[in-house]
Amino acid sequence: MSEMISTECETEIDSLPEEVLGMIFDHLDLENVKNASLTCRRWCNIIFLSAYINRFRLRIISPSAKARLQLWMKHVTDTVNRSQRRYRNLRLFVGLHMVPDFLLFWETLLKKLTQYIYSLQLSLPDHLPENVISLISAGIQLMSKLRSLSFFARGLSHQQIVLRSSSVEHLEVDDGYEILLDMPELQSFTGPLGALKQPFNNNYQGLEIRKLKLVTVTKGPDDINDLSIIHRLAHVERLKLSFPLDDNRFLFAICNTCTTLKELWIFGELIVTHPATIRNLTNLVNLRKLIFERIWMKRNASFTLDVDLSRLTQLEVLHLGSNAFWKPTSSIRLPKSIRSILMPVTVETEIGVMQSIAGSLTQLQKLRLIYPAYRYNTVDTRTIQYLHSLKHLEVVKFVNAESSGSIYHDMEPPLHRMRELLMLNNDSHNASIHGLCQMLPTLELTSAGYI
Repeated sequence: MSEMISTECETEIDSLPEEVLGMIFDHLDLENVKNASLTCRRWCNIIFLSAYINRFRLRIISPSAKARLQLWMKHVTDTVNRSQRRYRNLRLFVGLHMVPDFLLFWETLLKKLTQYIYSLQLSLPDHLPENVISLISAGIQLMSKLRSLSFFARGLSHQQIVLRSSSVEHLEVDDGYEILLDMPELQSFTGPLGALKQPFNNNYQGLEIRKLKLVTVTKGPDDINDLSIIHRLAHVERLKLSFPLDDNRFLFAICNTCTTLKELWIFGELIVTHPATIRNLTNLVNLRKLIFERIWMKRNASFTLDVDLSRLTQLEVLHLGSNAFWKPTSSIRLPKSIRSILMPVTVETEIGVMQSIAGSLTQLQKLRLIYPAYRYNTVDTRTIQYLHSLKHLEVVKFVNAESSGSIYHDMEPPLHRMRELLMLNNDSHNASIHGLCQMLPTLELTSAGYI
């Protein structure tokens, strides 16, 4: 009888490389990761002393009761001093009652974390003493590995803080403090536009933050006539504005300066005060996405507003808001590169808009028409007929509109690429819905009765 040979291959988990163990730890929730750190010294070091520590955030929140403050600060200070963990993410909530003992507390944190800290989120009370503000600003400047900074205030203050850093790439601030920036490596910013003011002088030389690409503005400038801030945005590629634009000079300055823009989002209302307002957007020849929430004509405006964006040959997404701001006599010219469009229409302008869309947008895939919410609207039969000119169309949405029972009669052959058609506020009868399904065979009828 031949001798049977058995070969066993065992892999001890402790022999796995650090990267593989990190992938295993990723499948555990944070509580079980902490339990795993108690298994052995190697696992503890991987979890808390290696790059894996990025998964954790050290959160320090001061107690609301002043009587407990001294004991709490001593406990936190002792814990930080004893800990060997190299936290890279810190979230610190500073209470006003911490101020008398803040110096020792802040120095302890800096001593342990400055050389490791990568992400810092600060939440401060208003009316901090100048020496505390200076300490915080100086400490941030020492954090050579800091890449992400969030700076929030609980309350409003007129105090000014200059934030300096040679390493911060991502910054988020609110308007609690008057903040000025000196951050040449900044790549993304969220906060009030005033924070981007030049902190040293007012000449244009050297104003640009050359690496700044993504900007979300939560509040407009205090002085609308001071347009020098726009020069700091000369290299921005995505700009989102969340405040009303009732002075077109600001938008003109953006169009003439920020010519590298690929995306422009205006979430606040744009009130058009000049006939060249929309036309000026054609200076942004690199635009891929242009989004407006709402556009209004200046009250009693005597001019007709034409829409000519045909020079934006790279534009793919265009949303012109939910308010029809043009007249039936307005001219609408669009680039054929558009693949997704949202257009406001009225009974008077619907067919003119559809003629412009069908005649220009040969690559269109998504169409959304917004009808006035304050009136009863029925989709014009000719609008449905124009859809046959859009060979790549996949999604159509009519908002605040209904279809008549005969709208789908005598239609052309089916649109096989259409996969979604939605009529919001649609009370159409099932007969017309089923007739539409025959014209658009790829649609699915939902249980709610909507297409």
